[in-house]
Amino acid sequence: MKHRYLSILLALIIMFTTNPAAVYAAAESASVDPAAAVLDELGSVETETFGLPADVGAEGEEELEEAPETDNVYAADSLESFAGFVKECLLRRETPFAVTIDYEVPLEGSEDQAALQALYNEKFALVNEETSKAVHDLAIAHTGVPKEGDYINGQIAWKRFINSDPVIENNILSIHFIYTYAVDYYASAEEEAKVDEEIARILSDGTLDLEGLTDYAKVKAIHDFICGTITYDDVHVGDTSYAHQYTPYAALFDHTAVCQGYALLFYRLCLEAGIDTRFIAGTVKDDEGNDEPHAWNIVKLGDLYYYVDTTWDDQETEEDPQAISYEYFLKGTDSSFTERTLDADYAGEEFWEKYPMAESDYVPSGLDIPPTFESISLLLGGQIGVNFFVNLPALEGVDYTKSRMDFTVGDSEEVVCSDTFDPRDMNAAGTYYKFTCPVSSIQMADTIHAKFYYDVNGEEYFTEADYSAQKYIESYMDSVDEANDPAPDETALVKALADYGYYAQQYLSSLRGWTLDTDHVSMAAPSVTGFDRDKVAEAVGESAAKVEYSDEITEFSSSLLLDSNTTLAVYVTPAEGYDGSVSISVGETLVDEPDKLPDGRYRIYITDIGATKLKEYTFTVTVKTDNGTAAATVDVYSYLSALLKKYPDDEKVLNLVGSLVNYADAAETYNRPAA
Repeated sequence: MKHRYLSILLALIIMFTTNPAAVYAAAESASVDPAAAVLDELGSVETETFGLPADVGAEGEEELEEAPETDNVYAADSLESFAGFVKECLLRRETPFAVTIDYEVPLEGSEDQAALQALYNEKFALVNEETSKAVHDLAIAHTGVPKEGDYINGQIAWKRFINSDPVIENNILSIHFIYTYAVDYYASAEEEAKVDEEIARILSDGTLDLEGLTDYAKVKAIHDFICGTITYDDVHVGDTSYAHQYTPYAALFDHTAVCQGYALLFYRLCLEAGIDTRFIAGTVKDDEGNDEPHAWNIVKLGDLYYYVDTTWDDQETEEDPQAISYEYFLKGTDSSFTERTLDADYAGEEFWEKYPMAESDYVPSGLDIPPTFESISLLLGGQIGVNFFVNLPALEGVDYTKSRMDFTVGDSEEVVCSDTFDPRDMNAAGTYYKFTCPVSSIQMADTIHAKFYYDVNGEEYFTEADYSAQKYIESYMDSVDEANDPAPDETALVKALADYGYYAQQYLSSLRGWTLDTDHVSMAAPSVTGFDRDKVAEAVGESAAKVEYSDEITEFSSSLLLDSNTTLAVYVTPAEGYDGSVSISVGETLVDEPDKLPDGRYRIYITDIGATKLKEYTFTVTVKTDNGTAAATVDVYSYLSALLKKYPDDEKVLNLVGSLVNYADAAETYNRPAA
């Protein structure tokens, strides 16, 4: 037979909390209504909010007096599954949702009303303590997963409605619990998806480049990124109806937040970087001596944790919007952080045994301060290239003689060149070391990825940076006051080089069949938009090539390679049927093993013809065979003259030749010794 004891049915019990804790009490005596006793007890509870109001977004709305209806109901069969479902809903930013769980208590006999009430009260308190603890320990526990733990708990406020339905059958007291959660999320699921995308972007596009850094360097980079990109939200502070101020969403997209947003973004980014951290809440004294809610972090370096407060280290002013302090960076328990009062969840021995704090501030070791890219410049004059200047600190155990800088261009991972350490390669002031990446004219707008490798105690470390010749050109031209230019020859050379890069791209894209902005990034529009054919032809002159053939050599030809140093390719064609020896010299220098092409021709390259040499260098190519000698004089301008004659109506050819002549003239002027 089934009996319902209506006298012990509980009304809806409402608990407000952002960090659920068990605060339940049994009836004081058997004659007291247990529902009223519990409600009276809960009605006097003041929950800790860490500055996070429990009614965010509810301004102007009626408070919920009873559990909202929901179809999102889960029947839990254990505390673990209970907490797991809550966690899934919180991660998906769902509301409302409900969980049911059943508990059974065998009865010893014919308990009277008072005994049943006491037993029910005891079980009710126990179940709610266990479920609340399960949610706290499992659903919103710190797991080290960036989007879980403190990251969830710091962006929600909820109301938990508890409905219980007791039934006695076959001498067993069964209680069916229904927990309904109405959650205020400070950022929606759609906004969190945007946060995920933005964090993935800044960690992959070089905005916040953490690859290869020590943990200290990663934490410092994250600290500096947050302090340098966020402004404290003085407008909305204290306005609990504006939830975004507490979120990484506001920090990333509005670039404003209160301490909550600073600390949660630091938490998320450190965990993304593989460094353990916790969100810490407490209070600080305001100017009047009153307690004011505040949030900061602890972060793990080595075996210990250190305090970090990015909010208080953000010291921007109108005069210096990028000002960053380190007064609250990686501090121990003996530091200025003693002025803070911790909230209860962070004040117990259990928490600090799990997260042991350092007493003293963190002192960086040699490896914590890696080599840094200090400046970048364009190699001007005869060669096209980008110089990367690196500060090489005196680290303990470092051996810079083994260091090098590898360069890749564009999206390719192929190393196009590697420049090894040379102590003589310094900037003009003698403070930084120079590493150079030559680039071809068509690569001037492509991103150059520089990766500096160095050895410390036999282990290899690296640091890296991205740049391009085009970025340097744009930066240089933005800084020039052409009406009062202190270095007009340099400015003219930068302009001419940029124009040459643009027209070389236009010419080669059609010649080789690749697509601009797909195969190579387009250069900016040129300063010279057209050339006079007669003036260009006059500048390159008539072909000065002289050729002396022999019975075994019937043809000389050449082509121009527009690399960082212009290269002439010279082709030598033997007479049909000749299979004897062939040796080729450029001037007095014998070419080792010239390329023999499938069509029978021989090919040699005359390299390092920088812009300053384009007009003045003429090369004599001598070919010796078994029975004679042939020779030809070649130079770049002769080739350009022949090219103009071969394609008299091709504007791309005219623009290429004209821009190359301008570049050569500007380089010659720039490098001319002062009178």
